[in-house]
Amino acid sequence: MPTPRQREKTSMFTRNDLILERLDDIKADLRKIDTRIDKLENRMDRFENELRNVTRHSQIMTSSVVGIALAVIYFVFTH
Repeated sequence: MPTPRQREKTSMFTRNDLILERLDDIKADLRKIDTRIDKLENRMDRFENELRNVTRHSQIMTSSVVGIALAVIYFVFTH
Protein backbone atom coordinates (compact mmCIF):
# COMPACT_ATOMS: atom_id res chain seq x y z
CA MET A 1 0.00 0.00 0.00
CA PRO A 2 1.50 3.40 -0.98
CA THR A 3 2.19 5.89 1.71
CA PRO A 4 0.50 9.32 1.60
CA ARG A 5 3.77 10.86 0.42
CA GLN A 6 4.00 8.37 -2.46
CA ARG A 7 0.40 9.10 -3.43
CA GLU A 8 1.21 12.82 -3.65
CA LYS A 9 4.10 12.12 -6.01
CA THR A 10 2.05 9.91 -8.32
CA SER A 11 -0.87 12.34 -8.62
CA MET A 12 0.99 15.34 -9.97
CA PHE A 13 -1.81 16.22 -12.42
CA THR A 14 -5.12 17.04 -10.88
CA ARG A 15 -8.40 17.07 -12.72
CA ASN A 16 -8.20 20.86 -12.86
CA ASP A 17 -4.76 20.69 -14.46
CA LEU A 18 -6.10 18.38 -17.15
CA ILE A 19 -9.09 20.67 -17.73
CA LEU A 20 -6.81 23.70 -18.04
CA GLU A 21 -4.58 21.82 -20.47
CA ARG A 22 -7.58 20.87 -22.58
CA LEU A 23 -8.84 24.48 -22.51
CA ASP A 24 -5.45 25.64 -23.78
CA ASP A 25 -5.74 23.13 -26.64
CA ILE A 26 -9.23 24.41 -27.46
CA LYS A 27 -7.99 28.03 -27.43
CA ALA A 28 -5.18 27.10 -29.82
CA ASP A 29 -7.68 25.41 -32.14
CA LEU A 30 -9.92 28.49 -32.03
CA ARG A 31 -6.98 30.69 -32.97
CA LYS A 32 -6.32 28.47 -35.99
CA ILE A 33 -9.99 28.67 -36.98
CA ASP A 34 -9.93 32.47 -36.60
CA THR A 35 -6.89 32.62 -38.87
CA ARG A 36 -8.66 30.52 -41.50
CA ILE A 37 -11.79 32.68 -41.27
CA ASP A 38 -9.67 35.82 -41.71
CA LYS A 39 -8.08 34.33 -44.83
CA LEU A 40 -11.50 33.44 -46.22
CA GLU A 41 -12.81 36.95 -45.52
CA ASN A 42 -9.82 38.43 -47.35
CA ARG A 43 -10.49 36.17 -50.33
CA MET A 44 -14.16 37.18 -50.33
CA ASP A 45 -13.19 40.87 -50.26
CA ARG A 46 -10.86 40.38 -53.23
CA PHE A 47 -13.57 38.46 -55.08
CA GLU A 48 -16.12 41.23 -54.44
CA ASN A 49 -13.68 43.83 -55.77
CA GLU A 50 -13.01 41.75 -58.87
CA LEU A 51 -16.74 41.27 -59.37
CA ARG A 52 -17.29 45.05 -59.17
CA ASN A 53 -14.54 45.60 -61.74
CA VAL A 54 -16.05 43.01 -64.08
CA THR A 55 -19.49 44.59 -63.69
CA ARG A 56 -18.12 48.05 -64.48
CA HIS A 57 -16.26 46.67 -67.48
CA SER A 58 -19.37 44.95 -68.82
CA GLN A 59 -21.42 48.15 -68.36
CA ILE A 60 -18.83 50.16 -70.26
CA MET A 61 -18.70 47.51 -72.99
CA THR A 62 -22.50 47.45 -73.28
CA SER A 63 -22.63 51.25 -73.50
CA SER A 64 -19.98 51.22 -76.21
CA VAL A 65 -21.80 48.58 -78.24
CA VAL A 66 -25.10 50.49 -77.98
CA GLY A 67 -23.36 53.72 -78.96
CA ILE A 68 -21.73 52.10 -81.99
CA ALA A 69 -25.03 50.50 -83.01
CA LEU A 70 -26.84 53.84 -82.78
CA ALA A 71 -24.08 55.51 -84.80
CA VAL A 72 -24.36 52.85 -87.51
CA ILE A 73 -28.15 53.17 -87.63
CA TYR A 74 -27.88 56.96 -87.83
CA PHE A 75 -25.30 56.69 -90.63
CA VAL A 76 -27.47 54.23 -92.59
CA PHE A 77 -30.59 56.42 -92.37
CA THR A 78 -28.83 59.68 -93.13
CA HIS A 79 -26.91 58.54 -96.21
